[in-house]
Amino acid sequence: MYTQTVRALLTPLLVLQFVVSYASLGAESSGREDSIAQLRERGAVVEVDDQGDAVSVRLFGEFTNDDLRLLCGLSKLTELDIAGGEVSDAGLAIVGEIGSLQDLEITNRSITTKGIGYLTKLKQLRKLNLMYTSVDDDVASFLPRFPNLEELWLGQTKITDTGLEQIGRIASLRSLSLTADKITDAGIVHLARLSKLRKLVLHDTQIADSGLESLGRMSGLEELYLGSVQMGGPGFAAISKLPNLRTLYLTEASVDDDAVAPLACAPRLEKLYLDGTRIGDAGLEEMGLARMKNLCLLHLPWGNVTDRGVALIAGLTELRELHLPPNNKVTDAGMKCIGNLTKLEALVAREATSDVAMAEIGKLVNLNYLDLVGARVTDAGLVHLKDLPKLEYLNLSCCRVTDAGLETLSKLTQLKKLKLGITPITDKGLRHLESLTSLQRLIVTGSMVTLEAVDRLKKKLPNTDIYGGRVREGFIEFDQNDLRVEAEREKLAGTWKGRAIPDEGEKPADAAISFAKERVTFSGESGESISATYKLDPTKSPKWLDFAMDVDGWVVESKAIYELESGVLRLSAVEDGDQRPKDFSDKESKYARRAELRRVDKDEKAK
Repeated sequence: MYTQTVRALLTPLLVLQFVVSYASLGAESSGREDSIAQLRERGAVVEVDDQGDAVSVRLFGEFTNDDLRLLCGLSKLTELDIAGGEVSDAGLAIVGEIGSLQDLEITNRSITTKGIGYLTKLKQLRKLNLMYTSVDDDVASFLPRFPNLEELWLGQTKITDTGLEQIGRIASLRSLSLTADKITDAGIVHLARLSKLRKLVLHDTQIADSGLESLGRMSGLEELYLGSVQMGGPGFAAISKLPNLRTLYLTEASVDDDAVAPLACAPRLEKLYLDGTRIGDAGLEEMGLARMKNLCLLHLPWGNVTDRGVALIAGLTELRELHLPPNNKVTDAGMKCIGNLTKLEALVAREATSDVAMAEIGKLVNLNYLDLVGARVTDAGLVHLKDLPKLEYLNLSCCRVTDAGLETLSKLTQLKKLKLGITPITDKGLRHLESLTSLQRLIVTGSMVTLEAVDRLKKKLPNTDIYGGRVREGFIEFDQNDLRVEAEREKLAGTWKGRAIPDEGEKPADAAISFAKERVTFSGESGESISATYKLDPTKSPKWLDFAMDVDGWVVESKAIYELESGVLRLSAVEDGDQRPKDFSDKESKYARRAELRRVDKDEKAK
């Protein structure tokens, strides 16, 4: 917050000085307001303080170096985010003159180490994010010239072990994020010198147990994020000895059940992320999960956890946030323990939840956030939500909710965000939501709701952002009750496995797809699965296939082509908004994803 100080005018000279300064201030104010207006016209997000001075600017889209000159008069600017656009190294020479900057984010591949050299005048800089730039090891020579630098992001850059040697000398660092496949155990050893470091993020590196043993000497670490790393018992033994470790993130790490036992010696853990690991029930038992009484946040592994593993959380009564595995291995029996966790404020229970389990969720009186994407929940299960007075976020995308269920939801007048994408609701049901006057966002994309119904509801709820009911150009409108569709669904039913065909610069990956009557499940190497609805048009050549799925609360629709030949399923898909691929080698469509799969068992049918 910036305030003005009023001083007494003690002499005629000071009075004159004040008049001159005031006139100058008026001109500066006019120029400042003009710059802010022009930035906003170009699509920038500008935040101002109580005096109208810009304190934060976020630039997106087609910004150029010349546009950066509009920042020059913003003398109180402390935060700047430059994402994309046509900004080059030369543009950073302008940014380097904004001495008030404390937080700078630049995510642009055209930026190189040369450009960072122009920023060394920014002596107040505390946070520098260079993710997705083209900086290399030479950038490390400039970083010590930011004396107050506390937070540094270097994900997806060209940094190697050589650069880490210099970075290890930046004594002021408290947070460091690295994503680079050329970082090894030899480079990590240099980070042990960072005595003030409290948060370390290492993703897609080549470090193994030896590097983790180096991290074990960083006694000040409180948060450790290890994504896509290979870890064994020695590595876990090292990090479990960190005396102040509160948060451990192992997403997509290559970890086996027999390696995690040392975590039982890390009793201070408060937040544990295991998403995408191969850890199963046995591993959760080995790490002593049931004894981690301080846990307030837990993300369970995706693929291999069953009722046996979920039962271990029954005594973790301090949990505030819980993510259950998005798989069908957790049944109603496993969900019985959920009702004991009465301090829960956020619950993600995709696919595993049924109407029976909803009775347990109804006991969570402090629940504020509930994500049930793809769950086996029907209108009958929604009645248990009436006992959740604090519920403000509810995601029912891909659930079996109908218009009757919306009548039940109409009584949850405290709701602020409601997501009903890819459900069979209609215009008739949408009328029930007119009572939700606290609603800030509603998503009905992929439902039967029309644009007319959305417009009608907007008049009743003018403060609600409503997404959906749009015209779907280029998507399948073919009658899904046609006998030809039924015959094609029968051919696809079952599980298919193979390899995703990579685009240039990407790695091939294992993939699995399971087709049921109206739903399809995609599974990756790590065990993660995503469920979607699908439509077919077998009369086209190649045949058409459309998917609709919920990704982080947003409905994502994809257009695809496919063919079945000699037991091989070939797919090519693009995200909504691009043209459908013409053939299986078509690269004109942006973000095309291709796969070639074979049926796991000819007689296997998806349940």
